[in-house]
Amino acid sequence: MARSLDQILAELNPYYDPSRKVVQSQLDAVPGETEAGIAQAEAKLGVANENILNGARTRGLGFSGIPVGEQAKYAATDFAPAVAGLKATGAAKATTLAQSLSDLQLKAVSQAQGIRDNEIGADQSAATLAEQQRQFDLSYALQKSAAAAASSSTAGIGAYLTGTDKTATTSAAKPPAQYGFNDGKSASSGFYFVNASGQPITAAQYATATNQPIINVIQMMAKAGDKTSAAILKNSNQVKTGIGQFNPVDVQRYSYILGGA
Repeated sequence: MARSLDQILAELNPYYDPSRKVVQSQLDAVPGETEAGIAQAEAKLGVANENILNGARTRGLGFSGIPVGEQAKYAATDFAPAVAGLKATGAAKATTLAQSLSDLQLKAVSQAQGIRDNEIGADQSAATLAEQQRQFDLSYALQKSAAAAASSSTAGIGAYLTGTDKTATTSAAKPPAQYGFNDGKSASSGFYFVNASGQPITAAQYATATNQPIINVIQMMAKAGDKTSAAILKNSNQVKTGIGQFNPVDVQRYSYILGGA
């Protein structure tokens, strides 16, 4: 039975968790890296301000006060852009890592969905095979019943020929093969075929016994409402190319119909 998506994800998570942890640790480190970079820029700013002040003193401007203009210029042209760049780089890195985490989750969900789809397909195939087996079992049971009835009829003919049956007067010739509905009412229940002796045969063997192409029999069954025959026709090379060969997969799958074709 197909598992739920959550059940499959729980099974896959141990394979994805190591990658998630690596990416998450890198993402968690981004703020600290940005702050460290800004701290370095601030330290560099302090050194630059000190150098500017010392330079002013060397030029004999020390008594005119701190050269605020030069310091402000440095802060605007070097320090501020550096800080902005560090923040932008950190934000971009955080976005990329967050996307990586999201991609890992999407990949896990996609893989889980693929596994679930395969399991659902397997369930459906099993259900289809079970239904085919049920129809075959029903068909076989009806065929056995028909065979028993035919055997009884043959016994009556024997009694007539030996003179032991005084009530029998005529004996009509039996057709080479016969068919009918499994439930006796509708083609949707499937077909059964028996030979002149009442023994179960396939549709292909019925076609041979009645001297007609198997495709005619399959088309008759499909037209009557038999879904299996309709599926065989859909996949049949006879319908598509006129080669006269059925799909090998169908020949194996529906051997209880195409056996002997």
